[in-house]
Amino acid sequence: MAVAAGRYMARACGQAVLGKTPNTGTHYIECMFEISVDENERPAQVRWTGWFGPKSAERTIEALQYCGWQGDDVGEFADGELHGLDTNEVEIVVVMEEYEKDGDKKTAPIVKWVNKPGGGGVNVKNAMPKAEAESFGSRMRGLVLKAKQKTGTPSDADTEFNHGANQKKASGEKPKGW
Repeated sequence: MAVAAGRYMARACGQAVLGKTPNTGTHYIECMFEISVDENERPAQVRWTGWFGPKSAERTIEALQYCGWQGDDVGEFADGELHGLDTNEVEIVVVMEEYEKDGDKKTAPIVKWVNKPGGGGVNVKNAMPKAEAESFGSRMRGLVLKAKQKTGTPSDADTEFNHGANQKKASGEKPKGW
């Protein structure tokens, strides 16, 4: 199965590797995800790298927990075992990564995000309570009505932008495309 960019249900497989980049010294964990596919197709595997940098470590640990890891010491992955990463099916976001090998530019699928199932949708974590939403809606009502007026079909009299395609002809004919 060729893997295209998109969202897939998947499960960690194989082994986990803890590493450190040679240039920057940034720590990471890497494992493969097997994509859930039709039972008649051979499963595909896609590589994921979770970074332990100042801005990414918390999200990487969250991803490990979504997968099923319940530990408190990421150092345990030094043995190459999954330590529960293969427990839960998760939703992964696959992107195509461009790289260069032997002077040729190539692309390969990689896992960009690991989310709990259904977690890649809308952000309900910061949803407004109903009373606050109603108050906000009241404050926005004037802007909504103003926008509705602007999106109506313009007449010759209310065309505010008399330039380019909207420019009125000297003879009074409507601009091209009306």
